[in-house]
Amino acid sequence: NMVLEVAKKEGFELDAGSAELIAILGDGSFRDALGTLQKILNFSKTKKVKREDVEKITGAPKTVLVNDFISAIAEKNLENGILTIRKAAAESLDMKLYSKLIIEKFRMAVILKYAPKLEKEMMGDLGEEDLEFLKDLVKDDHEGLLRSKALSILLEAYSDIDRAFVSELPLELALVKIISKDKEVV
Repeated sequence: NMVLEVAKKEGFELDAGSAELIAILGDGSFRDALGTLQKILNFSKTKKVKREDVEKITGAPKTVLVNDFISAIAEKNLENGILTIRKAAAESLDMKLYSKLIIEKFRMAVILKYAPKLEKEMMGDLGEEDLEFLKDLVKDDHEGLLRSKALSILLEAYSDIDRAFVSELPLELALVKIISKDKEVV
């Protein structure tokens, strides 16, 4: 990971979660990722940078909001899911980035569920706690909610955000679609 190498040269150490978040914030542009990294290194009060530090400095959605959204799907708890989206909106988060982080993590849950042998490779992108969180979710997912169908609904929501009149609406609709898959949702 180039971000990790640059940080190391500057005498900083990033944990896996923070390196991953910087890459996502860079959105495929190495220059943007470097710009974000520079900002973090300038404002960081410590030489060991954790994901929470990156969230604070960049205003990126907190891991807990991402995890709560995914938990709501796994537990088929629509109210909790909607409340989590409302919390994210109340913090004036960028809904596009928020849904991107949800998709990234949901994808990892799906991979863990169907290709558990890839767990070792994923450790490079996930912190210890996040990996445990996903493994527990997968273990308890008897309804089969963590699967590619849900992922494609989330991807659809992501691409709808730009056109949405209310930016949190696509995520709310995605939740309803995924959780109420047994009932006919128009």
